[in-house]
Amino acid sequence: LFVHSDAVIRRIEDQLREIFSSDVFFDLPEHYRSAVNIYVVSSTCGGTGTGMFLDLAYITRHIVANRFNKEPWVRALLLLPSAFLGTGQVTDQNAQNLRANAFGALTELDYAMPKNARLAPLQYPQGFEVSRAEEPFKSCYLVGNQAAAGAMFNDFEDLQERSAVHIQIELASPLS
Repeated sequence: LFVHSDAVIRRIEDQLREIFSSDVFFDLPEHYRSAVNIYVVSSTCGGTGTGMFLDLAYITRHIVANRFNKEPWVRALLLLPSAFLGTGQVTDQNAQNLRANAFGALTELDYAMPKNARLAPLQYPQGFEVSRAEEPFKSCYLVGNQAAAGAMFNDFEDLQERSAVHIQIELASPLS
């Protein structure tokens, strides 16, 4: 992220500009055009996504609020180790590493989320500074391989579909 921060920021801005300049967006009632839902979908198990999901939340929040004058509703959909274990995506010997990485990612998330946290701004290359005065996510969903009723899902495509359904339900909610 730090090596390619300019390209990442430019890509986020371009995507948001495309949304805000679309006919569909202009056809929405005014009160719907004042805020935007942004989803950060990432694994907590290690790798690039785990290392930058909080940064992306803060950067996107900053861009939406300061460059587009909209209220950012940044939401997280974070995949837990159980979403990968038992699906054939990860070997059993790597299971412990996934759990350790998820523990680190969730500890970092826990540190960033309290409303009374006084976190210093983040400084990115070329002087791009982002406030951390607000919590990074308006809501955060943790996705594993077990449903609330106890059903287990071991097919990775089923888990992806369930994640998409959670986003769809939230978007269709009167509260959103």
